[in-house]
Amino acid sequence: ALSKLATQLNEKTFELE
Repeated sequence: ALSKLATQLNEKTFELE
């Protein structure tokens, strides 16, 4: 579950950049 959350956060971070 944590892995999925981290992946979602990473994707959002990439979108921000």
